[in-house]
Amino acid sequence: HGAGAGKVRVTPDQAASVDILLVANGTVPGRIVDKTGKPVSGMRVALIPDQPPGQLQIALHEPPPSSGPDGRFQVQGPPGTRTLVLLGHTPTAKRGVSVAAGNTVDVGDVTLDDPPK
Repeated sequence: HGAGAGKVRVTPDQAASVDILLVANGTVPGRIVDKTGKPVSGMRVALIPDQPPGQLQIALHEPPPSSGPDGRFQVQGPPGTRTLVLLGHTPTAKRGVSVAAGNTVDVGDVTLDDPPK
């Protein structure tokens, strides 16, 4: 998967075209665990643009992937510095995840801030 955008100005009686450079997404796998180290399944995971501490604005256009029975998850996103968010009762944010085009960055175990209710 990837993303790209472009603009083209169209004038009457002229052919119009635009070249769009596609940028490959990066992949971020990991595992969600609670404070005791037990895997957490069914937890939604999102990768959003990095934001300043104390701010967390999330806009989702489709349901994000969930962690499996073993707590494992895999999300994809465009290159850049991203924040990984576990969408629990209280969201858990892991900031500063460096996503590179076409590469995989394993974040390992991510501990939930509070136990699931």
